[in-house]
Amino acid sequence: MDHLIENRFIFVTYRLGLSHMDVILRLYIIPHDLANVKGQLRLRKKEILGPARRSLGRILPRLIQDQTSWLEGTIPPECSPRLISNAKDRRSLAEIYGDLRSPNPTVTVNWENITGRLLDFTDKLSGLGMRSSLYKYQRRSVAAMMQRELDSADILDPLFMPLESIRGETFYLQPGTMEILRERPTTQASQSGILCEELGTGKTANTYTHFISTFSHIRITFTIIGGASSPQKAYDPGHKDPQHQYNVWRCERGKEAVLGSTGGGNIPSRAS
Repeated sequence: MDHLIENRFIFVTYRLGLSHMDVILRLYIIPHDLANVKGQLRLRKKEILGPARRSLGRILPRLIQDQTSWLEGTIPPECSPRLISNAKDRRSLAEIYGDLRSPNPTVTVNWENITGRLLDFTDKLSGLGMRSSLYKYQRRSVAAMMQRELDSADILDPLFMPLESIRGETFYLQPGTMEILRERPTTQASQSGILCEELGTGKTANTYTHFISTFSHIRITFTIIGGASSPQKAYDPGHKDPQHQYNVWRCERGKEAVLGSTGGGNIPSRAS
């Protein structure tokens, strides 16, 4: 604890218990983003951070939040609420997935022509290339997949867990680094995820719909290895003759092939 106090991770006060045989400590956590310290608390050396993180990892789960015990000078009972709950999550992976909220997507900016149609349940989705029809929950899932991939807005960093002080103030702890902040930071949202649906509810159809409805926007780069130079080319589905381009492109990475072209000649190409 001396190391934490000396390097301004915590501040501690104390009082004697009613029996004068016990000492009750009151611990104040100093956030790394404390105002008016010019960021010094976030620029600590490794030889200071390492021992501090280990000490905080041992101390924080043992902190008891009991205002009455402090005021009365009594030892708080073990059942008192703790700063960090030590209750173990006994749920199975299936139960965790079952507790996830269903997606609630919105129309994605610049992709209104697709996500807007998916979320308009009166739209039959003609022209997207799908023969099968989708249920409403499938359309929401596909729209959510597209939103996850295309939405570049920052989100609140999920690695920081909210904690509440004994005064009702909220602060944020990153358990991996033991960084403690007053304001939760933001981070770039992950553009991937896991499609969590029950067996037999159409995950394959969802994936096909997502691919087919966005295929016309894909640009795939490959390298022409024939000739004096190796310029970078791109397969552009919007080209005036996309079939010609497709004939000189092959989606098999790392393999060389001679592909016939409707434009004449054989062009050796390699996908990159």
